[in-house]
Amino acid sequence: MRHPSQAAFVMLVLLMHPFACAVGEEEDFEPHVEILQKIAEEVGCSLEEAHSKAVGTEFADPETCAVCHPRQYQEWLGSSHSYGAISPTFNSFEMVARRVLKGAVANNGALRNFCNKCHTPIGEELGEFTDYTDDSSVTPMRDSLSEVSAHGVSCDACHRVKELDTTLNEPLGKLGDGVANTSLILDTLTGMRRGPLTDPVANGFHSVSSNDYDFMTGDGLCAACHDVRIGHSTDAMTGE
Repeated sequence: MRHPSQAAFVMLVLLMHPFACAVGEEEDFEPHVEILQKIAEEVGCSLEEAHSKAVGTEFADPETCAVCHPRQYQEWLGSSHSYGAISPTFNSFEMVARRVLKGAVANNGALRNFCNKCHTPIGEELGEFTDYTDDSSVTPMRDSLSEVSAHGVSCDACHRVKELDTTLNEPLGKLGDGVANTSLILDTLTGMRRGPLTDPVANGFHSVSSNDYDFMTGDGLCAACHDVRIGHSTDAMTGE
């Protein structure tokens, strides 16, 4: 039997939004209750949580996306993107880098989160990386991550990107101009997802953007992490 609060939530949504509009501005969109129920059942969350994943600022875990996108989920699951944040090899290398460089690539270092922010962009956005005080403070990055961030380069890590920062932005740890060093700017204000399609099909879970962003159809989105630049005069210890 459905929980009373869930039933009330369903009724509220039905009364306020009898029809869903999947393309357009975020405020015009409300997901189909039937799809929210399916997400809640498959993922094991409440309707309120499913609703938040659809239209809120919360990042969705890939298992939520898999309910409607099973093929894409399986492709992602077998890719290095899915374990980029929890890979023992990466975590070991990153820990060595923090110790050798005395925290330069740590959260409070000159090259702030230089490695981590590409292996889990959402972890960077949520501020989940740790500071360096001394070598004893160095622990695997995966130990500080929330469940959604531990999925590495997940669906929302790419489909919530709204633009690229192509300028030198030292506070975010970028070195050099151009698309590189995690120059991703994630949309944290809406639940809209973006992709390379010029005319996406409306769906009942989240709003989608009919976008013509060059970085989505070119190499910009991938190059944002798969291009690492360090200025010729940059000192890894100081970032200068």
